[in-house]
Amino acid sequence: MKKLNNFHLIVLSYLIVLFGCKKDETITDKSYSPSSTGSTWSYDGVIVEGTFNEMTGKTSKKFNKTYFEKRVSTATNQYFYYGTRIGNNYYTVVSAPNDVNLENEILYLKTDASIDESWVNDIKYGYDILGSQWTFKMIEKGITKDVNGKSYSDVIHTRRYSDGPTVDSYYSLGIGLIEVDYNNGGTSTLIDYNIK
Repeated sequence: MKKLNNFHLIVLSYLIVLFGCKKDETITDKSYSPSSTGSTWSYDGVIVEGTFNEMTGKTSKKFNKTYFEKRVSTATNQYFYYGTRIGNNYYTVVSAPNDVNLENEILYLKTDASIDESWVNDIKYGYDILGSQWTFKMIEKGITKDVNGKSYSDVIHTRRYSDGPTVDSYYSLGIGLIEVDYNNGGTSTLIDYNIK
């Protein structure tokens, strides 16, 4: 009987450790695009994603993947953005500007890509204002970047080429997108965040 009690104590201890670790992993969500419900990001400047972003906790099945919904609010508009991660690959869904029912899955970040490695996404639009292909390139990895007086570590820098503007994006591990620079002079920077 004593051995059975010790066995139960060992199993109980194991379960406490196991579930305790899983809870911590969910809270910290060490990702370049955290998806935990209630996480928020505020940006200054002009950015496609808007000025205030919040993870809603809702999901949507697209392209045989589960995508996490982010509510994007500006002073005059509100819309939804969808993103997901499969291993080292980060995806988003982009709708055609003239047909919101025509969606494109975009692989925008490959954390295991080497410096100068590129990957291409074919874009299907009813009419094309951003280019028929978006090519992403890994520019830098593991860097530190200062944004609005705050230093971010473990940052990945990618560049997107298309027929439209060239876009440089910076992602910090555990936080997400911290800065976007457009070659036409536009920029957007993270001013506040709260990762749940």
